Amino acid sequence: MDRDEAALLLVVLGSGALLWFVGALTPPAATGDEQSAWRRVWLPAIPAATLFFVFVGFAVADPEGPQAIHATRLVATVPFAVVWARALARAARASFAEGGGPAWTEGLVRPTVRLSSELRARLEPGELRAVIAHEDAHARHRDPLRLWLVQLLTDLQWPLTAPRRRQQSWQRALELARDDEAARHPDVDPADLASALVKTASLVRPARAAGASLADDATLLETRVRRLLTAETTVQRERSASSWTRVALALTLTVGAFVFGFVASAPFVSLLAGSP
Repeated sequence: MDRDEAALLLVVLGSGALLWFVGALTPPAATGDEQSAWRRVWLPAIPAATLFFVFVGFAVADPEGPQAIHATRLVATVPFAVVWARALARAARASFAEGGGPAWTEGLVRPTVRLSSELRARLEPGELRAVIAHEDAHARHRDPLRLWLVQLLTDLQWPLTAPRRRQQSWQRALELARDDEAARHPDVDPADLASALVKTASLVRPARAAGASLADDATLLETRVRRLLTAETTVQRERSASSWTRVALALTLTVGAFVFGFVASAPFVSLLAGSP
């Protein structure tokens, strides 16, 4: 078995198993904070991605270059291949799916706010401004793309139930955060947004995987309306600086894992070969 084939098997078996293992053990966020729920969603991907780049560095260090891979030795990867094929198929379908509902934000690259004519006819001017402010908040944060990525990551951990609970926890926290942002808009009365949510509820169709929708399930709707009417909205922590810090840490971890795999490849191969 050459190094490229071994690296591929290690990536699939090692990173895939680690993603499932950590994904099964990570609980949803205990609070309704959107950033905390977002980090919980992505926590299982960190060790799996780190191991992935270690093996990539190991494969790149092969002095003989890419070699042929024997398909008969990849039987052990079939369970992971089925899960990944399912996840990629669902991701592709979501990419081409049209948005739907009374009010939604669609577009993975350029988010666009959409409101149905039926909803526009039902809303008062203040309610319409509140709905647009909520959906504009989704567009500013590129939530359709974030929802699509979270859906893909969740599908990669199928059939575990814990990843689905983390996804649902984050999506609920996301709607609360966008309500809060809309309620702080100078031209928006929180009561108008609460009223718009109630009017929208009867028109709601299931939200698409790649879109961000205004309304949700009945329990969350009740929570959102109550928070808006009782001024329980909260200001999310400023995250611009911390976001760049996280990006820098992710790049550092990626490069470090790759370099480690590249540098450690020769001693590891020598050890396996019984060389001194």
